[in-house]
Amino acid sequence: MKIHKYIKIAIVVISTGLLKGCDSCRPDQSNFALIGFQDIPSGETYTVVEDIPGDQTIDFIGRVYYPSYDEDAIQDIADGIDPDLNGVEVSEGPHPLIIFGHGQYSVGAPNNYLGMTNLMHHLASWGYICISVNLDVLQGQWASHQQGIPQRGELMLHAADFMIAQNSNSSSIFHNRIDVNKIGLIGHSRGGGGAVSAVNANGSISSPRPIEAVATISPVDFFVQPVQEAVPHISLYGTWDGDLSSGHGVRLWSGGTRQADKLFVEIYGANHFHFTDSENYAGEVEDITRDEHHELSQGFFNAFFDKHIKGLDRYDWPLYLTGQRRINSVDYYIQYLTNDFRSIDTGGPLGTETTNNLGGANDGTSLVLFDDKQLTTSSEHFYNAGPGLIAHWDANGDELLFNFPNQNASAYSHLNFRLSQRPDISLNTADRKKNFKVELRDATGATSNVAISNYLDGLQYPDENGSISSASSSQFKSIPRTYRIPLSDFTGIDITQLNRVTLKFDEANTTGFDNTSGAIALDDLEFTKI
Repeated sequence: MKIHKYIKIAIVVISTGLLKGCDSCRPDQSNFALIGFQDIPSGETYTVVEDIPGDQTIDFIGRVYYPSYDEDAIQDIADGIDPDLNGVEVSEGPHPLIIFGHGQYSVGAPNNYLGMTNLMHHLASWGYICISVNLDVLQGQWASHQQGIPQRGELMLHAADFMIAQNSNSSSIFHNRIDVNKIGLIGHSRGGGGAVSAVNANGSISSPRPIEAVATISPVDFFVQPVQEAVPHISLYGTWDGDLSSGHGVRLWSGGTRQADKLFVEIYGANHFHFTDSENYAGEVEDITRDEHHELSQGFFNAFFDKHIKGLDRYDWPLYLTGQRRINSVDYYIQYLTNDFRSIDTGGPLGTETTNNLGGANDGTSLVLFDDKQLTTSSEHFYNAGPGLIAHWDANGDELLFNFPNQNASAYSHLNFRLSQRPDISLNTADRKKNFKVELRDATGATSNVAISNYLDGLQYPDENGSISSASSSQFKSIPRTYRIPLSDFTGIDITQLNRVTLKFDEANTTGFDNTSGAIALDDLEFTKI
């Protein structure tokens, strides 16, 4: 890609703040007029510690994107001249640092690391310094060497060290412009696996770098553990992903620690490659536009990093990160788990479905089926990590009760649980939503209930479409979504002495909803804070 094309992208997207039909999905204006860039000087190398075939010393290549108010460049624009943004002055900081790792796009292409400028420019326009690292220098590391995933993570960490050194270098344009205590990682596909690997590797050393958050888009999960550190994690996944259709990213996110907030965004109609600027894959198609892919990644990552790295709320992150904003007509569903919670029932350990985590008795005797189960079997369309509960009902008035000793929930703000409909079960109807009531009872016997349709419009049916064969077990997935019901919505009860949660399957069928029978998976029923 030629330099003048970068200039046009920077001017059009950043200075005009175009939203392309989205009035609330991402920030509508930039803090900075220009996006400058600078390439890592030619000849830079790095010696890999992780074992790789051949020479351990590889080229270190990357491009840095950053916010600028360079007066000469701004004057050029005013005069109708395309400015040279290569190496323009960096705006006064300090700015948080974002490290980006790309996927395996065009094998053998030298510039895959330049394929996500839409995201780099957006974050830079909101005050982040971003470096996109060339990971193709590790492309030859296949199965016998962990598909090169740990090595990718190691190279991303080296990029952080390189930029930290630039901040201390008086001859660098980044001198005293980087907030070296605020670092975030982003990775797509194999780069996503690398980003998670980097977080885990960083946490294992005596003086870890200050990595404050990690963001992934359809990351691979081979040869990498889920996040094991107290680092917030957001992950995006498209139901039309034709490259990682077996749900790598779902498992990788779901299996991560609860030591920090974690957010998963399941996007109906999104594929694997259209988050990039222009990459395509012959094996997949799109249901939503490339621009909508970009709006989602830009908006969610901006909100997530603002919250967890900058400590800011520049455009109402709770609405954004809990799925209450919409992007055009795109359907997307959120799993949102915080690190401050009290479990009622997680479905584990297996074989104890009638006993919950608080030591109380669960009662599903009115149901067709109530059991605990490993929600990891793709042949049954489960995409989770670990055990959960399944509940099937076939009559209006069926219910599932979770009894427990009196609990003082006043320190918490929400009742939280994750739900999904089970596809290929006759109790469910394709493309119909579910609605039922959730009831709380206190020690006096007083009860209060709400309908889940009041929260994010009920429980959706899994996306049956996609980029892959309809005969594949991966064609559609029972991926959970989170319901977070404010405890304040349960009126007339004493939340300092709660002793039962009941799911009441007593809603009538209405337009778009088939409620009198159903089959759902349930996980992480808990009291939690926003």
